[in-house]
This record gives sequence, C-alpha cells and structure tokens, in this order.
Amino acid sequence: MMKKIVLTPMKRLRSAINEFSEGTYCPSKGLKTGDEFEDLYRAFSQMAGTLTDYHSCLNNKIKDATKGLEETNRKLIETNRLLNEANIRKSDFIARASHELRTPLTSIKGAMDYISAKLSSYLQTHHEETTLDDLHIFFEVIKKNSERLIRMVNTMLDIERIEMGTSELRFADVNLSYLIAEALTYLQINADEKGIYFNANIPNNITVHIDEDRIKQVIINLLSNAIKFAPEESEILIFVYPEKDHAVVEIWDDGPGIPPSEHERVFEKFYKNGKNKEGTGLGLAICKSIIEAHDGIIGVNSDGKNGSCFYFKLPYTKGHHESLSQEGFNRTEQHKLLEIAKKITAPC
Repeated sequence: MMKKIVLTPMKRLRSAINEFSEGTYCPSKGLKTGDEFEDLYRAFSQMAGTLTDYHSCLNNKIKDATKGLEETNRKLIETNRLLNEANIRKSDFIARASHELRTPLTSIKGAMDYISAKLSSYLQTHHEETTLDDLHIFFEVIKKNSERLIRMVNTMLDIERIEMGTSELRFADVNLSYLIAEALTYLQINADEKGIYFNANIPNNITVHIDEDRIKQVIINLLSNAIKFAPEESEILIFVYPEKDHAVVEIWDDGPGIPPSEHERVFEKFYKNGKNKEGTGLGLAICKSIIEAHDGIIGVNSDGKNGSCFYFKLPYTKGHHESLSQEGFNRTEQHKLLEIAKKITAPC
C-alpha cells in the first residue's frame, strides 16, 4: 500500500523532473492518483509547459535577431567592399588625371617661360612700350599660377601613388642628422629674407632605414611651413634625438599656432584653417602619407596661441655608430655640413 500510494507517484514525479531537465519530457503523460500527488504533478506539468513555451519564444526571438544581424553584417561587408572599390577607382582616376595633366601643364609653363623671357629682353631695349609692360605683368601672373598648378598636380599624384601603394619607396640606411643639415642649408636663403634664424640641436649621427628623397621632402615641407608662419626676426628650433625605437624630429616656430581642435584636420587633404589662405592644403597630407608609409608617426603640438611644434618619428636603426656615406658626399663633407647647420644661429 505504501508503494502504491507514495513511492510509485514520487518515482513518477522524479522521473518527469529528470526528463524535463534533459529535454525529453512529454506533457501528455499524466499521474492519476486522485490525491495531492496528482495535483502536484499537474502543477509541475503546467509549469513545464509554460517554461517550454517561453524558451521556444525566446529562441525564436534570438534566431530572428541573429538573422537580422547576419543580414546587416552581410550588407555592411558588401557596402565596405563597394566603398573600397570606389576609393581605389577614385585614387586611380586622380593619379591618371594628374599624370595626364602634368605633361600639357609643363608644356604651357615652358612656353610661358619663353614668352616671358622674350618680353623681358624686349622691354629692356624699348622702355617706351607701356602696353607691353602690362602684358609682361600678366604673363608673370599666368606663369606663377601655372607653376602653382603644376606643384598641386605633382603633389596630388604623389599622395595617390603613396596611398595606393604604387609609389616605390627605395629604403636604405640614411644618416638623418645629415639630411636635416642639408635641408637647413637649402632653406637658409628663405629664412634670411624674413630675418629668421635656425637654432639646430642635431647629433652627429642618427641612422634610420628610409627613402631618403621622400623624408627630405617631409623635412623641407615642415621647415618651409615654419618659415612661412613664423614672424620676422624670430627663431626656429630644430631638435633631432633618439627615443626608444624611434628617431624623433621636432620643428618649433613662434607662429600663430594651431588650435587643439584642428591638430588632426591639418593633415587632411585640401584643409586650410583661417590663418592659411595660401597654398594647396596638400603639403601636410603628403607628409602624413610618406611618414605612415615608413611605419612612422607625425603630429603637431600647439595651444593655438604660442607657436607650434610639428614632429615626426621614424623607426630607429640601432647599432650604427659610424656616419653613413651618402651619394655624392664623403664622410668629411657630411661632418662639415653638420657643423655648418649647428652654427646657423643668425641670418647672413
């Protein structure tokens, strides 16, 4: 009697609980004892049915959400692919267009140079020709704008080639100290025109693995900008030093500075702030492309009031203690050039 009334119903209830936990429970099975065990079994069956329905509904919602996410992700992947293709086509078009424009522009500039030279020679012997004087002035304006357009086309071509990876970088171990010194002597005349003097802190040798021509282009661009925005009779500081695994170049000027909100934007293509009305807005963009192609870092520090510091970092080649011989210069000539750059403290 105890087995029939108590033990068997308890075993049935325990078996149902185990089946439910294993996911094999069938609600159609019942327990007909006419007592509390039947009521308990019925309550358990209702609870199990409710939980099963909730679980199924939750699974369906998860499946729907997952399906939506998968579809969204697929669309994003496809959109990204199309954008990349469009960007490649855009870059290819700009590179091709720039290349095609360069030839006729160079021809136009050559013709303008010839006409301008002829007019200048003619005016030197015919001072009374005032009409030709005006014509000569207009030719000079056209000539300057054609030169500016050629520089813009060349810069755009450089940027697109670097970003597309079609520009070959010729890497070699180069004495960065020498490269800075060479750029300083190259731009000394420009600095003299504004009474600006360089204060250079350059060690004798910091060796980096770079494309010499490209990095020289970056150095000259940053120094030219410093000269352009620095006030007359001011000082431009140049620091070159090793920092862990990088060689660091810093160029400080006393110009109007760059607000912190524009620190990233100044390296965008065609960007000009309110203080820079001239230029193409491509110089810093191409500097950024070149430095990043060297796995380096470029940036600016400025509070927007007290000048600015443009800097870049290049992977530092360790273990090179001897000055490297550059093409066309021996070690003695490099040493002399470095000494000249270090002594540039006032305009000639």
